[in-house]
Amino acid sequence: MSAHCQSIRDEIETLEQSIELLDIQIQNTVDPIQKSALFRFRKQSLSLLQRKRGALKACEESGPPLPQVPADMSDFGSEVTQGIPGYELVAGKDTLARLFVGRRPPVVVMASELLDDADSDYSSKALGFDLNSLPIHSLPFNPARIDYAELEISGPSGTTVIPGDIGDGVFSNDTKSFSEDDNINFYIRGREISKPGRYRFTARLYRNGTLVGEKSLGQPQFHPTKDLRILVVVEIFPFPAEKWEILFQALEDLSRIFPIRSGLAPLDGDQEAGLRYRIEPIPIDFAWPDRTPVAQRLAEFNQEQSAAGRPDRAEHVLTIRTQQPGEMPLGGSAQSGPNGSIAGVTLNVDPPMDNSFGTLVSHEIAHNFLTVPHVGDEGVALNEPAAFDLVARKSVGNPRALMYRIYNLTPSGTAFLVPDSWRTIRERLLTRSSTGNDE
Repeated sequence: MSAHCQSIRDEIETLEQSIELLDIQIQNTVDPIQKSALFRFRKQSLSLLQRKRGALKACEESGPPLPQVPADMSDFGSEVTQGIPGYELVAGKDTLARLFVGRRPPVVVMASELLDDADSDYSSKALGFDLNSLPIHSLPFNPARIDYAELEISGPSGTTVIPGDIGDGVFSNDTKSFSEDDNINFYIRGREISKPGRYRFTARLYRNGTLVGEKSLGQPQFHPTKDLRILVVVEIFPFPAEKWEILFQALEDLSRIFPIRSGLAPLDGDQEAGLRYRIEPIPIDFAWPDRTPVAQRLAEFNQEQSAAGRPDRAEHVLTIRTQQPGEMPLGGSAQSGPNGSIAGVTLNVDPPMDNSFGTLVSHEIAHNFLTVPHVGDEGVALNEPAAFDLVARKSVGNPRALMYRIYNLTPSGTAFLVPDSWRTIRERLLTRSSTGNDE
């Protein structure tokens, strides 16, 4: 008999005994009302007994339940994330689901367990130390291994199965690690979870073609959002041709940082891309802090879009300025939230600050939504070992707060919104007239 079905057998035995007692009570009861009540209870018990026998049959046919992970593997938990813990998950955004795993710890046997009391006492005296404190590893440190993993995703967008990234399939860590190299990673494209709602995640692990583990990662809720649509204009001086790639990298980082659908596309292009833009490379002449020409250009652009019957409008305008010879390094400026629409940044070339330009762009556009002032020195380090860059698909060793100081020099790819700001921006995006998945 299958041991894993024993609890059902116990329930059946209890029901059978209960029915036998009912039969005796019915036989000895004279009162017709009590007898009728006992008959009804017996009928209900027989019906339940029939269902339990069916459950026992199904249990025995299905075999014992699978372990969550193989016996030689440690299970350190799991998570579903879009950057750092605490974020409300956003429908349509690339997502990481991962199992934190490792090898099983070795079995440790104390030396004293291998000797009787007399031997232990004699050996301790001879050796000059207590054998009770001497551990002996009875098993080697063998790594855990699988050769395939998959994740079943079921929810409002339908059901799909995606393969996992397991590296070489060998896991040698003894404790929980946040490195992408030490875990089983499932990279979920935003379009596989495009509709808001709850999704059920089930991971399955295989070895030599055999299913050896199955684990539920829960049913996380994915929230609606709207898209970020930006008009990018060049301020006064032509933008250096060799720096356009830096701008596109900054837009990609903005897409990672913000609670929007994944995807980067020109305005009027892919309507499911969460960040859409129009770049106007011909410089316009204006001087901060006068934002009037910029606001006017944004209004004119949207009028042109409407007159041409194009689908997109821009809710935000970003100006980019190149540092000129003799100028000190400059930062950026933006209208504050909750309803700001204008932001401006400087690309510094002396010294070059290309590696933090993405952080600066995201920082200033975030100001259009937020009313909270900059984070001070005490809040810059997020101290979050689980931080993950879904664009580069790698863990982030030193994550920092996006809204740090007036000019944040944090390298692109390592800055994150704190969870409260993430939630606030998503909520304020939903008030915009943009497209999205909130319908």
